[in-house]
Amino acid sequence: MAENTPAPDAPARPDDAYAGIVAGGSREVELWGWSALAMLSLAVAGVYAVLVALSRIPAIEEVFPWPLDFFHKGLVVHVVLSFVVWFLAVFGALLQVTTLRLAAGTPRLNLLGMAAVLLAEGGCVFLFLPALMDRGEATLNNYVPVIIDPVYYAGLVLLAVALTLAVVRLLANWDRRQQPLDPLSIATAGGAVIFAVALVCFAISAWLLGDQAPSHAFNEDLFWGGGHVLQFLNVAMLLGAWSLLAARGPMAVTPRVWTV
Repeated sequence: MAENTPAPDAPARPDDAYAGIVAGGSREVELWGWSALAMLSLAVAGVYAVLVALSRIPAIEEVFPWPLDFFHKGLVVHVVLSFVVWFLAVFGALLQVTTLRLAAGTPRLNLLGMAAVLLAEGGCVFLFLPALMDRGEATLNNYVPVIIDPVYYAGLVLLAVALTLAVVRLLANWDRRQQPLDPLSIATAGGAVIFAVALVCFAISAWLLGDQAPSHAFNEDLFWGGGHVLQFLNVAMLLGAWSLLAARGPMAVTPRVWTV
């Protein structure tokens, strides 16, 4: 008798709702784009960490012609890719799946999704190339260390524009939601607001700095306020990840806990 008794249905996993909406077509390509950017940013950051260590070996410059001031430039690239780009790429992926869950069918402004991925990937290339050039100065300022070079600043702008497009698409589909938001969607929506506040902080800092020449002090003032705000975005993503992990266990935490 026991062998013929059908097994009870397994409880639905909290990420099942997301797995279905991103499967196939351009949706899957977009998600792979953000995921690849996140993983490659950590991989390239690791390569730069090794190169930075090798560049400090005595007399190594006689074996390999290192770019000018590579040690400090390599440190900048390592930090930016492993912290700034990594977190923002994960945020881009969360923006996509949250937008798709909100929208009924094809999201409004759907073309902004792939445009955001391509801009972010192009910006990432611009962020590590200056370390290989014999120009520019590295400034190890807080939150977003910088290589003073137009190529590097262009990479930061492209990354900011990419995430802005993804946030705009999310907000454009906000009124299409047909069910209460789950904790991860709430965390992502909160992160979108936080990211917008960070952009405003960066813009105000840039306006107040006026036409000052880029320097360590300039970059410190430019990224101090917005860099602080971006830490709250990281916390929002952490809470969203915790909500998924908590919901998978036997002691599932109710969504209300994550919204209070």
